[in-house]
Amino acid sequence: METRKHIAAEKKRCNSHNCAQAILHTYADIAGISEDEAMSIAGAFGGGMGNMEGTCGALVGAGLVLGSVNKDKVSRLDLYARTYRRFYSLAYSHRPPRMAA
Repeated sequence: METRKHIAAEKKRCNSHNCAQAILHTYADIAGISEDEAMSIAGAFGGGMGNMEGTCGALVGAGLVLGSVNKDKVSRLDLYARTYRRFYSLAYSHRPPRMAA
């Protein structure tokens, strides 16, 4: 069974979407937007924020989805924090985070 995470990964693998687009496009129905809107909204995040490769585009895409579905600020911020902690624990479990010079 193909899950949404596999669908998003395939969109990125075949280079049809940047990382943020792959996530937001895959979850567009949950975010309450069209697939075209997802592509436009997340288009600026190829290569991370500002194309500086400093913030993971997939994490940005996840934040866009979470912000779209959760309108309560307090619970949304808590959800962001839990998601980011989980992301960083997985992403940096084998190596330290890259620090800016």
